[in-house]
Amino acid sequence: MRNNYLIPALVLYFLGSSIIVLFSILTLVGEDEKAGLVLLFTLPILVIDIVFWSILHYSCWQAIPEKYRATTPGKAVGFLFVPLFNLYWAFISFPSLVIGLQRAEKKRNIVNKNHNSYKLGVAYAILFVLRWLLVFLPISILDIVVDILDVVVYMLFYISINSYVKTIEKNYR
Repeated sequence: MRNNYLIPALVLYFLGSSIIVLFSILTLVGEDEKAGLVLLFTLPILVIDIVFWSILHYSCWQAIPEKYRATTPGKAVGFLFVPLFNLYWAFISFPSLVIGLQRAEKKRNIVNKNHNSYKLGVAYAILFVLRWLLVFLPISILDIVVDILDVVVYMLFYISINSYVKTIEKNYR
């Protein structure tokens, strides 16, 4: 399989989200200095996490034959880094990834049993937006809940997408 970034991306996302949850907990209990140190010393992990997620998302989009893509792989990833626009773009980049993969499979009469992938894409887009919006509010228990839900949905979404990618690569290459 060409998409060799799934496992490292899942592990790094889990680590990155765990760091953010730890930061939020420390901040909530008034340990601001410790929270700052946690963030400072783990910043390289967070950066590497973002790099691997970007490569994973790009490669998933790249697996879709061009005529079934809603956008290019570069735009699918790149526009998620544009402030404010990314709040809209998340609802294009994640659910449309599933739609493109499903269209490609349908054209080849391939049956994939991942019926929840689209819903996971929408859920992940919602959580993506919530995480960004919560950055502008004081840290609360809601941050921790959203971060934990985000990790779970992220993992389910990309594991689901991975099965589509494998099928597409097997049948289109």
